[in-house]
Amino acid sequence: ETRRVCVVVGMCAESSEFENQNKLGGDLIYANTPVKEVPTLAFGEQFLDKDSKRVNKSSEVQYFWEAFPSSSGPEDRTTYLFAYMDTAPTRPSLQRMFQEYLEMLPKYQNLSASVETLVKSGDFTAKRLLYGVLPSYSNSPIKYPKDWDRIVAVGDSSGLQSPLSFGGFGGLLRHLPRSVDGITEALDRDERLKHETLSNFNPYLPNLGSTWMMQKSMSAPNINDNKSSDFKLFGPRLTGETGLGAELILKILAGTFEQMSKIEPENNTAMRPFLQDVVQPAGLLLALVGVVRTSPELIPGILRHVGPRPIIEWTGHVTLMLLYVLASKLLHLPAFEPPQTINQKEHRNVKDILLSTPLPLTDSSKFKLKRTLEAFEYGSGEDFEAGEAAEAAEEGAAGLG
Repeated sequence: ETRRVCVVVGMCAESSEFENQNKLGGDLIYANTPVKEVPTLAFGEQFLDKDSKRVNKSSEVQYFWEAFPSSSGPEDRTTYLFAYMDTAPTRPSLQRMFQEYLEMLPKYQNLSASVETLVKSGDFTAKRLLYGVLPSYSNSPIKYPKDWDRIVAVGDSSGLQSPLSFGGFGGLLRHLPRSVDGITEALDRDERLKHETLSNFNPYLPNLGSTWMMQKSMSAPNINDNKSSDFKLFGPRLTGETGLGAELILKILAGTFEQMSKIEPENNTAMRPFLQDVVQPAGLLLALVGVVRTSPELIPGILRHVGPRPIIEWTGHVTLMLLYVLASKLLHLPAFEPPQTINQKEHRNVKDILLSTPLPLTDSSKFKLKRTLEAFEYGSGEDFEAGEAAEAAEEGAAGLG
Protein backbone atom coordinates (compact mmCIF):
# COMPACT_ATOMS: atom_id res chain seq x y z
CA GLU A 1 0.00 0.00 0.00
CA THR A 2 1.27 3.47 -0.91
CA ARG A 3 1.30 5.60 2.23
CA ARG A 4 3.06 8.67 0.89
CA VAL A 5 3.93 10.23 -2.44
CA CYS A 6 6.12 12.89 -3.97
CA VAL A 7 4.20 15.13 -6.34
CA VAL A 8 6.51 16.73 -8.89
CA VAL A 9 5.96 19.12 -11.80
CA GLY A 10 8.44 20.96 -13.98
CA MET A 11 9.89 21.53 -17.40
CA CYS A 12 12.92 22.11 -19.54
CA ALA A 13 12.59 25.60 -21.00
CA GLU A 14 14.64 27.94 -23.15
CA SER A 15 15.08 31.59 -22.21
CA SER A 16 17.88 34.13 -22.53
CA GLU A 17 17.42 34.80 -18.82
CA PHE A 18 18.55 31.26 -18.01
CA GLU A 19 22.03 31.75 -19.50
CA ASN A 20 23.45 33.47 -16.42
CA GLN A 21 21.65 31.02 -14.10
CA ASN A 22 23.24 28.09 -15.95
CA LYS A 23 26.69 29.54 -15.33
CA LEU A 24 25.96 29.41 -11.58
CA GLY A 25 25.13 25.69 -11.67
CA GLY A 26 22.01 24.20 -10.11
CA ASP A 27 20.19 23.13 -6.95
CA LEU A 28 19.68 19.61 -5.67
CA ILE A 29 17.12 20.70 -3.10
CA TYR A 30 16.15 24.30 -2.44
CA ALA A 31 13.32 25.99 -0.58
CA ASN A 32 12.54 29.72 -0.65
CA THR A 33 9.03 29.72 0.81
CA PRO A 34 7.65 28.46 4.12
CA VAL A 35 4.66 26.13 4.42
CA LYS A 36 1.57 27.52 2.71
CA GLU A 37 -2.04 26.46 2.36
CA VAL A 38 -2.82 25.28 -1.16
CA PRO A 39 -6.31 24.48 -2.51
CA THR A 40 -7.00 21.04 -3.94
CA LEU A 41 -8.20 22.28 -7.32
CA ALA A 42 -6.62 24.66 -9.80
CA PHE A 43 -8.31 27.79 -11.04
CA GLY A 44 -11.25 26.68 -13.19
CA GLU A 45 -10.69 22.98 -12.37
CA GLN A 46 -13.60 20.78 -11.30
CA PHE A 47 -13.88 17.38 -9.69
CA LEU A 48 -14.19 14.63 -12.27
CA ASP A 49 -17.57 13.63 -10.86
CA LYS A 50 -19.36 16.92 -11.55
CA ASP A 51 -22.29 16.01 -9.34
CA SER A 52 -19.98 15.54 -6.37
CA LYS A 53 -20.79 17.41 -3.19
CA ARG A 54 -17.16 17.57 -2.23
CA VAL A 55 -15.79 20.96 -1.32
CA ASN A 56 -12.57 22.40 -2.73
CA LYS A 57 -10.58 22.28 0.49
CA SER A 58 -6.98 23.23 1.10
CA SER A 59 -3.99 21.57 2.75
CA GLU A 60 -0.61 22.69 4.01
CA VAL A 61 2.27 22.09 1.61
CA GLN A 62 6.02 22.62 1.84
CA TYR A 63 7.47 23.19 -1.62
CA PHE A 64 11.01 22.32 -2.72
CA TRP A 65 12.87 23.11 -5.92
CA GLU A 66 15.46 21.40 -8.09
CA ALA A 67 17.22 23.03 -11.04
CA PHE A 68 20.14 22.31 -13.35
CA PRO A 69 21.46 23.36 -16.78
CA SER A 70 20.28 21.30 -19.73
CA SER A 71 22.72 19.88 -22.24
CA SER A 72 20.44 20.84 -25.14
CA GLY A 73 21.60 24.48 -25.19
CA PRO A 74 23.26 27.29 -23.20
CA GLU A 75 19.88 28.95 -22.58
CA ASP A 76 18.07 25.72 -21.68
CA ARG A 77 17.36 24.97 -18.03
CA THR A 78 15.38 22.27 -16.24
CA THR A 79 13.45 23.18 -13.09
CA TYR A 80 11.24 21.03 -10.87
CA LEU A 81 8.83 21.90 -8.07
CA PHE A 82 8.04 19.02 -5.73
CA ALA A 83 6.43 18.29 -2.37
CA TYR A 84 6.13 15.32 -0.03
CA MET A 85 2.62 14.45 1.15
CA ASP A 86 0.17 11.69 1.96
CA THR A 87 -2.48 10.41 -0.45
CA ALA A 88 -5.48 12.29 1.01
CA PRO A 89 -7.92 13.55 -1.66
CA THR A 90 -7.62 17.09 -0.29
CA ARG A 91 -4.01 17.36 -1.44
CA PRO A 92 -3.28 19.62 -4.44
CA SER A 93 -4.00 18.22 -7.90
CA LEU A 94 -1.26 18.09 -10.52
CA GLN A 95 -2.96 20.90 -12.38
CA ARG A 96 -2.92 23.03 -9.24
CA MET A 97 0.76 22.21 -8.68
CA PHE A 98 1.58 23.33 -12.22
CA GLN A 99 -0.15 26.65 -11.60
CA GLU A 100 1.86 27.07 -8.42
CA TYR A 101 5.04 26.18 -10.31
CA LEU A 102 4.46 28.77 -13.05
CA GLU A 103 3.55 31.42 -10.50
CA MET A 104 6.58 30.82 -8.27
CA LEU A 105 9.22 30.14 -10.95
CA PRO A 106 10.13 33.82 -11.66
CA LYS A 107 11.01 34.44 -8.01
CA TYR A 108 13.06 31.25 -7.79
CA GLN A 109 15.04 31.85 -11.02
CA ASN A 110 15.19 35.66 -10.75
CA LEU A 111 13.26 36.20 -13.99
CA SER A 112 12.48 39.77 -15.00
CA ALA A 113 8.77 39.10 -15.56
CA SER A 114 6.10 36.44 -15.18
CA VAL A 115 6.27 33.30 -17.30
CA GLU A 116 3.18 34.41 -19.21
CA THR A 117 4.76 37.77 -20.06
CA LEU A 118 8.02 36.15 -21.17
CA VAL A 119 6.14 33.67 -23.37
CA LYS A 120 4.24 36.48 -25.07
CA SER A 121 7.49 38.37 -25.68
CA GLY A 122 9.02 35.29 -27.28
CA ASP A 123 11.73 34.88 -24.63
CA PHE A 124 10.42 31.71 -22.96
CA THR A 125 9.81 28.42 -24.75
CA ALA A 126 8.77 25.24 -22.94
CA LYS A 127 10.58 22.27 -24.53
CA ARG A 128 9.64 19.36 -22.28
CA LEU A 129 7.04 19.18 -19.53
CA LEU A 130 7.23 16.74 -16.64
CA TYR A 131 4.67 15.85 -14.00
CA GLY A 132 3.91 12.85 -11.88
CA VAL A 133 2.91 11.30 -8.58
CA LEU A 134 5.77 9.10 -7.38
CA PRO A 135 4.74 6.49 -4.79
CA SER A 136 6.80 4.99 -1.98
CA TYR A 137 6.14 2.00 0.21
CA SER A 138 6.77 1.90 3.95
CA ASN A 139 6.68 -1.90 4.05
CA SER A 140 9.49 -2.45 1.59
CA PRO A 141 10.45 -4.47 -0.26
CA ILE A 142 7.15 -5.07 -2.04
CA LYS A 143 5.76 -8.55 -1.48
CA TYR A 144 4.53 -10.39 -4.57
CA PRO A 145 2.07 -13.34 -4.78
CA LYS A 146 3.50 -16.70 -3.81
CA ASP A 147 2.73 -18.27 -7.18
CA TRP A 148 4.87 -15.73 -9.07
CA ASP A 149 7.85 -17.91 -9.87
CA ARG A 150 10.77 -16.78 -12.08
CA ILE A 151 10.10 -13.08 -11.35
CA VAL A 152 12.57 -10.68 -9.72
CA ALA A 153 11.65 -7.07 -8.93
CA VAL A 154 14.28 -4.36 -9.50
CA GLY A 155 14.16 -0.57 -9.50
CA ASP A 156 10.76 1.00 -8.82
CA SER A 157 8.97 -2.35 -8.87
CA SER A 158 11.00 -3.58 -5.88
CA GLY A 159 9.89 -0.79 -3.54
CA LEU A 160 13.51 -0.23 -2.50
CA GLN A 161 13.57 3.38 -3.67
CA SER A 162 14.09 6.03 -1.01
CA PRO A 163 10.99 8.00 0.09
CA LEU A 164 13.24 11.08 0.01
CA SER A 165 14.62 10.88 -3.52
CA PHE A 166 12.05 8.47 -4.98
CA GLY A 167 14.92 7.43 -7.23
CA GLY A 168 13.98 4.03 -8.57
CA PHE A 169 16.63 4.30 -11.27
CA GLY A 170 19.25 5.45 -8.77
CA GLY A 171 18.29 2.59 -6.47
CA LEU A 172 18.59 0.22 -9.42
CA LEU A 173 22.14 1.38 -10.13
CA ARG A 174 23.14 1.22 -6.48
CA HIS A 175 21.96 -2.39 -6.20
CA LEU A 176 23.23 -3.40 -9.65
CA PRO A 177 26.25 -5.45 -8.45
CA ARG A 178 24.09 -7.32 -5.95
CA SER A 179 21.30 -7.78 -8.51
CA VAL A 180 23.60 -9.11 -11.23
CA ASP A 181 25.19 -11.65 -8.86
CA GLY A 182 21.83 -12.75 -7.49
CA ILE A 183 20.16 -13.17 -10.89
CA THR A 184 23.20 -15.02 -12.26
CA GLU A 185 23.16 -17.45 -9.34
CA ALA A 186 19.39 -17.91 -9.58
CA LEU A 187 19.62 -18.87 -13.27
CA ASP A 188 22.16 -21.61 -12.49
CA ARG A 189 19.53 -23.93 -11.01
CA ASP A 190 15.79 -24.24 -11.60
CA GLU A 191 14.98 -24.72 -7.91
CA ARG A 192 16.30 -21.20 -7.21
CA LEU A 193 13.69 -19.71 -9.53
CA LYS A 194 10.80 -20.54 -7.21
CA HIS A 195 9.10 -17.61 -5.50
CA GLU A 196 10.05 -18.93 -2.06
CA THR A 197 13.74 -18.60 -2.95
CA LEU A 198 13.58 -15.45 -5.08
CA SER A 199 11.65 -13.65 -2.32
CA ASN A 200 15.01 -13.36 -0.55
CA PHE A 201 16.41 -11.37 -3.48
CA ASN A 202 15.21 -8.02 -2.09
CA PRO A 203 15.76 -8.04 1.70
CA TYR A 204 14.70 -5.58 4.37
CA LEU A 205 17.15 -2.66 4.60
CA PRO A 206 17.06 -0.71 7.89
CA ASN A 207 18.82 2.37 6.49
CA LEU A 208 16.08 2.66 3.88
CA GLY A 209 13.42 2.27 6.57
CA SER A 210 15.01 5.07 8.62
CA THR A 211 14.38 7.60 5.84
CA TRP A 212 10.64 7.46 6.45
CA MET A 213 10.87 9.73 9.49
CA MET A 214 12.98 12.16 7.48
CA GLN A 215 10.34 12.27 4.77
CA LYS A 216 7.67 12.80 7.41
CA SER A 217 9.62 15.72 8.90
CA MET A 218 9.74 17.35 5.43
CA SER A 219 5.99 16.95 4.87
CA ALA A 220 3.36 19.45 5.96
CA PRO A 221 0.46 17.94 7.95
CA ASN A 222 -2.87 17.12 6.41
CA ILE A 223 -5.09 19.54 8.32
CA ASN A 224 -8.28 17.96 6.92
CA ASP A 225 -7.57 14.41 8.06
CA ASN A 226 -9.67 13.66 11.14
CA LYS A 227 -9.14 9.89 11.17
CA SER A 228 -5.72 8.40 10.73
CA SER A 229 -3.20 11.22 10.66
CA ASP A 230 -0.17 10.94 12.92
CA PHE A 231 -0.36 14.72 13.18
CA LYS A 232 -3.80 14.73 14.83
CA LEU A 233 -2.77 14.23 18.45
CA PHE A 234 0.83 15.39 18.44
CA GLY A 235 1.30 17.55 15.35
CA PRO A 236 -0.96 20.57 14.91
CA ARG A 237 -0.93 22.65 11.78
CA LEU A 238 2.17 24.69 11.00
CA THR A 239 0.55 27.85 9.67
CA GLY A 240 -1.69 30.27 11.53
CA GLU A 241 -1.48 31.93 14.92
CA THR A 242 -1.74 28.60 16.78
CA GLY A 243 0.60 26.69 14.45
CA LEU A 244 4.07 25.41 15.21
CA GLY A 245 5.54 27.83 12.69
CA ALA A 246 5.42 27.91 8.90
CA GLU A 247 9.24 27.84 8.75
CA LEU A 248 9.69 24.79 11.01
CA ILE A 249 10.44 22.39 8.13
CA LEU A 250 12.94 24.84 6.63
CA LYS A 251 14.70 25.16 9.98
CA ILE A 252 14.85 21.36 10.40
CA LEU A 253 16.30 20.92 6.92
CA ALA A 254 18.79 23.78 7.23
CA GLY A 255 19.96 22.62 10.66
CA THR A 256 20.43 19.01 9.54
CA PHE A 257 22.39 19.88 6.40
CA GLU A 258 24.52 22.38 8.30
CA GLN A 259 25.53 19.76 10.82
CA MET A 260 26.21 17.18 8.09
CA SER A 261 28.50 19.62 6.30
CA LYS A 262 30.59 19.98 9.47
CA ILE A 263 31.35 16.24 9.75
CA GLU A 264 34.79 15.79 8.13
CA PRO A 265 34.05 18.51 5.52
CA GLU A 266 37.23 17.75 3.58
CA ASN A 267 35.83 14.31 2.65
CA ASN A 268 32.08 15.04 2.86
CA THR A 269 31.87 11.94 5.06
CA ALA A 270 28.22 12.47 5.98
CA MET A 271 26.89 14.72 3.24
CA ARG A 272 28.11 12.88 0.17
CA PRO A 273 26.59 9.44 0.88
CA PHE A 274 23.34 11.04 2.08
CA LEU A 275 22.96 13.03 -1.15
CA GLN A 276 23.64 9.83 -3.08
CA ASP A 277 20.76 8.10 -1.29
CA VAL A 278 22.95 6.04 1.07
CA VAL A 279 22.07 6.56 4.75
CA GLN A 280 24.84 5.66 7.20
CA PRO A 281 24.23 5.65 10.96
CA ALA A 282 27.39 7.52 11.97
CA GLY A 283 26.73 10.59 9.84
CA LEU A 284 23.01 10.52 10.60
CA LEU A 285 23.38 10.32 14.37
CA LEU A 286 26.20 12.86 14.54
CA ALA A 287 24.09 15.32 12.53
CA LEU A 288 21.09 14.84 14.81
CA VAL A 289 23.24 15.28 17.92
CA GLY A 290 24.57 18.48 16.36
CA VAL A 291 21.03 19.77 15.77
CA VAL A 292 20.05 19.01 19.40
CA ARG A 293 23.17 20.76 20.66
CA THR A 294 23.00 23.87 18.46
CA SER A 295 19.22 24.30 18.07
CA PRO A 296 17.53 22.83 21.15
CA GLU A 297 14.55 25.14 20.66
CA LEU A 298 13.56 23.10 17.57
CA ILE A 299 13.22 19.79 19.41
CA PRO A 300 9.71 20.27 20.92
CA GLY A 301 8.38 21.40 17.56
CA ILE A 302 10.02 18.45 15.77
CA LEU A 303 8.58 15.94 18.24
CA ARG A 304 5.08 17.38 17.90
CA HIS A 305 5.34 17.74 14.13
CA VAL A 306 6.60 14.23 13.39
CA GLY A 307 4.53 12.40 16.00
CA PRO A 308 5.33 9.40 18.24
CA ARG A 309 4.76 6.53 15.84
CA PRO A 310 7.34 7.55 13.19
CA ILE A 311 9.90 8.29 15.93
CA ILE A 312 9.40 4.86 17.53
CA GLU A 313 9.64 3.14 14.13
CA TRP A 314 12.72 5.20 13.26
CA THR A 315 14.41 4.20 16.52
CA GLY A 316 13.88 0.54 15.63
CA HIS A 317 15.32 1.00 12.14
CA VAL A 318 18.40 2.86 13.45
CA THR A 319 19.01 0.20 16.10
CA LEU A 320 18.95 -2.51 13.45
CA MET A 321 21.14 -0.36 11.20
CA LEU A 322 23.79 -0.25 13.92
CA LEU A 323 23.61 -4.03 14.26
CA TYR A 324 23.92 -4.36 10.48
CA VAL A 325 27.03 -2.15 10.58
CA LEU A 326 28.58 -4.40 13.23
CA ALA A 327 27.75 -7.52 11.21
CA SER A 328 29.13 -6.00 8.01
CA LYS A 329 32.36 -4.93 9.71
CA LEU A 330 32.85 -8.41 11.17
CA LEU A 331 32.21 -10.07 7.81
CA HIS A 332 34.82 -7.91 6.12
CA LEU A 333 37.57 -8.57 8.65
CA PRO A 334 40.62 -10.29 7.15
CA ALA A 335 40.31 -14.02 7.64
CA PHE A 336 43.05 -15.97 9.42
CA GLU A 337 44.25 -18.84 7.26
CA PRO A 338 47.21 -21.24 7.61
CA PRO A 339 50.28 -19.86 5.78
CA GLN A 340 50.42 -22.78 3.36
CA THR A 341 46.86 -22.09 2.11
CA ILE A 342 47.26 -18.37 1.51
CA ASN A 343 47.21 -17.22 -2.07
CA GLN A 344 49.42 -14.15 -2.29
CA LYS A 345 47.17 -12.66 -4.97
CA GLU A 346 44.01 -13.09 -2.99
CA HIS A 347 43.22 -11.72 0.47
CA ARG A 348 40.00 -13.26 1.72
CA ASN A 349 37.77 -11.96 4.50
CA VAL A 350 35.38 -13.70 6.90
CA LYS A 351 32.52 -13.44 4.40
CA ASP A 352 34.58 -15.16 1.69
CA ILE A 353 35.52 -17.99 4.03
CA LEU A 354 31.92 -18.42 5.21
CA LEU A 355 30.55 -18.66 1.67
CA SER A 356 33.29 -21.01 0.45
CA THR A 357 33.03 -23.41 3.42
CA PRO A 358 30.82 -26.47 2.78
CA LEU A 359 27.77 -26.14 5.02
CA PRO A 360 24.96 -28.66 5.69
CA LEU A 361 22.38 -26.41 3.98
CA THR A 362 19.95 -26.87 1.12
CA ASP A 363 20.64 -25.01 -2.11
CA SER A 364 17.86 -22.50 -1.45
CA SER A 365 19.18 -21.92 2.08
CA LYS A 366 22.66 -21.17 0.71
CA PHE A 367 21.11 -18.70 -1.73
CA LYS A 368 19.22 -17.06 1.14
CA LEU A 369 22.40 -16.93 3.27
CA LYS A 370 24.30 -15.01 0.61
CA ARG A 371 21.41 -12.54 0.14
CA THR A 372 21.32 -12.04 3.92
CA LEU A 373 25.04 -11.28 4.06
CA GLU A 374 24.57 -8.76 1.26
CA ALA A 375 21.73 -7.15 3.21
CA PHE A 376 24.09 -6.44 6.12
CA GLU A 377 26.29 -4.43 3.76
CA TYR A 378 23.57 -2.58 1.85
CA GLY A 379 21.28 -2.12 4.85
CA SER A 380 24.02 -0.34 6.82
CA GLY A 381 25.32 1.86 4.01
CA GLU A 382 28.66 0.04 3.98
CA ASP A 383 28.23 -0.59 0.25
CA PHE A 384 29.00 3.10 -0.31
CA GLU A 385 32.46 2.68 1.20
CA ALA A 386 33.00 -0.48 -0.83
CA GLY A 387 32.08 1.39 -4.00
CA GLU A 388 34.41 4.27 -3.12
CA ALA A 389 37.26 1.83 -2.47
CA ALA A 390 36.63 0.07 -5.78
CA GLU A 391 36.68 3.38 -7.66
CA ALA A 392 39.93 4.38 -5.94
CA ALA A 393 41.48 1.03 -6.85
CA GLU A 394 40.44 1.43 -10.49
CA GLU A 395 41.90 4.94 -10.62
CA GLY A 396 45.13 3.69 -9.05
CA ALA A 397 45.38 0.82 -11.54
CA ALA A 398 44.76 3.24 -14.41
CA GLY A 399 47.51 5.50 -13.07
CA LEU A 400 49.98 2.63 -12.82
CA GLY A 401 49.12 1.56 -16.34
